[in-house]
Amino acid sequence: MKILFLFLWAYSFALSATFTEAIVALKENNLLHMQQIIITPKDANLAAENKKSILMYSVWVGNNPAVSMLVARGADINAQDIDGKTALMLALYAQRQEIAVFLRCRSCSRFK
Repeated sequence: MKILFLFLWAYSFALSATFTEAIVALKENNLLHMQQIIITPKDANLAAENKKSILMYSVWVGNNPAVSMLVARGADINAQDIDGKTALMLALYAQRQEIAVFLRCRSCSRFK
């Protein structure tokens, strides 16, 4: 049981380290580093404890290239944080019109 606990703790630490690295790269506006960290859809959908994803943080700061890269790598544009907000809702609230249009167009294309 103790080994299982240690494994789960180490796994969660590894996840948060990748999330933290991505957030630091986002803050530094280092898209190249983000591209090296975010490879799979699982990576693109990492989220903090409040369930805010890297995509949501990218939307909030208005980093259009990061948003585009995350969506291209499989970020779930319909994921919700603990308050039920999606990336599109955050884009509208933060008045990121270009990102909001991009996210809206991406969500529409899924139903065609």
